[in-house]
Amino acid sequence: MADKKLIRMLKKVKNWNKWRLENPDILPDLCWAKLKSSNLCEANLSKANLSRANLSRANLICANLRQANLKETNLYKAYLFGADLKGADLSGANLKKAYLIEADLKDAVLDNTNFEGAVLKNDKINNDIKNIMI
Repeated sequence: MADKKLIRMLKKVKNWNKWRLENPDILPDLCWAKLKSSNLCEANLSKANLSRANLSRANLICANLRQANLKETNLYKAYLFGADLKGADLSGANLKKAYLIEADLKDAVLDNTNFEGAVLKNDKINNDIKNIMI
């Protein structure tokens, strides 16, 4: 379960990013976090555990989600323009109607990820894609 203190800090992205720089060894546990419609533009969420979090309609423009655990995460209609998702695990994630323009999905795990109605223009995908619903 996500730590409420971490969620409050995350919603202040500048403070969050400073904290991440000062604490590089801490891998934030934000599983099951309720972050619907949150503005997380440019947030450093690399290697964070966001499994089963609700990030529907969240602003994740240019967010660093490199190697993040996004298993079964709800990213319905999320804005992921230019997001770095390299090596992220999106197994079973809901990206229905998400905006992934210029998102980098290189080496991301996409098994059973729902991309129905998603906008994937100029995305970078360099892996075998299995069971994707578009």
